[in-house]
Amino acid sequence: DTYGITLKPRTETVGKVDVADLIVNGETIAEVKLVRGEGGAQLMTLMASDAIQFADVGTPPSISAIDKGTPIKILHPVQTEGSGFVVSADSPVQDWNSFIDWVKQRTAEGKPLKIGSPLKGSIQDVQLKYALQDSGVVVKEA
Repeated sequence: DTYGITLKPRTETVGKVDVADLIVNGETIAEVKLVRGEGGAQLMTLMASDAIQFADVGTPPSISAIDKGTPIKILHPVQTEGSGFVVSADSPVQDWNSFIDWVKQRTAEGKPLKIGSPLKGSIQDVQLKYALQDSGVVVKEA
C-alpha cells in the first residue's frame, strides 16, 4: 500500500510461491517466476548461466561475481538504512572525517584503533574496508 508495488502469489496455497503477479499502482504488469537460492553465491551462478535474470542479493556476492567476469551489474541498492558505524560516546568523533583524523592520530601515537566487523566478507566488512582504504587508512587484519 505504501509504495504501490507488490508481488501477489498466483495461488492461495500456503507455502512456497513459484509464480506471482507484479502489480504496480493496482495494475498487473508482469508475471514473475520465483526461484529460491541457497545464498548469494548460488544466485550469482544462476545469473551467469541465465537461469535467472534478476536477484536480490548482498553486495559481496555481487562484487565477487563481477570480479570473476560474470556479466552482471548492481542495479540499485535496496538496503540503505540497515548498517551504521558506531563509536563510543566519549570518543572525539563527530563525523567520518573526524573519525579518520582520530584513527591516524592514534596510529601515529602507536595506539592503532581496534575495529570490530560482523563477519569477514559481510557487507559491513566490505564497506568499512573500502571506506578506510579510500580515506588513506591501512587496514591490517588480526
